[in-house]
Amino acid sequence: MAIYIIVSIVLLLDIINPRILWYIDFWKHNGDKPEPSGTYILLNRIFAFIGLVVLWSVYFTRLGL
Repeated sequence: MAIYIIVSIVLLLDIINPRILWYIDFWKHNGDKPEPSGTYILLNRIFAFIGLVVLWSVYFTRLGL
């Protein structure tokens, strides 16, 4: 159950502000990574929303709610 909550929080952060996760990944590349494009941000939000819907539907189906 804790993993569902952690993944949900990460996906919500990705929907609200995808650049936060990009900056977390940025430090591993020592500044060699360019700024995220508008397409990257849009696709990231779409996939995060789909992932959140799938995660919550699986979570609530398992609970029988």
